[in-house]
Amino acid sequence: GLTGAWVPSVGDPVRVVGVDVLIDRASGSLIAADGDVTADTYRVSSDVPVADVAVLQALPAAADAIEARTLPPGLPPALNEMARVATAGATTPFINAVKLQRYLQLNFDLDENFTAGQSYGHVLRALTEAGAGTDEQFASAFAVLGRVVGLPTRVVVGFAPGEQQPDGSYDVRSRHARV
Repeated sequence: GLTGAWVPSVGDPVRVVGVDVLIDRASGSLIAADGDVTADTYRVSSDVPVADVAVLQALPAAADAIEARTLPPGLPPALNEMARVATAGATTPFINAVKLQRYLQLNFDLDENFTAGQSYGHVLRALTEAGAGTDEQFASAFAVLGRVVGLPTRVVVGFAPGEQQPDGSYDVRSRHARV
């Protein structure tokens, strides 16, 4: 049920069956060769590297574009304070990111029926009044709080892992799309 040219995959694609694709080896991105995904199903076999946590912990933050580090005007003081509390004691960018992730996971509930939106107002209400929000708000919250502590962040759309199949592969469908 996908539309558009991009073909979701994970890791380093090795083989694709069911849709004709072009592969950008530098990024691992797949795009439909005819410009539009027309297959109902496709299968991607990929190499997915296992990260070494000790190496990740020591890495500096990406030297990303300034747009990924700046915040729009009007940051509510409560969000600034929340970022500082959530990352207290962090010594590396990786630990900042992990602390933010855990803070959001442990202190707030996912509520897909919560009013959608990713503005400062929506994020502030989700985190300080409701204690719950949508995946869109938590992605935005992570991006905002991360930028407060100096992490380059962006919000992207991706896919949850899907359902593991008996052969070890994963069946990923449109319903697995996540912000």
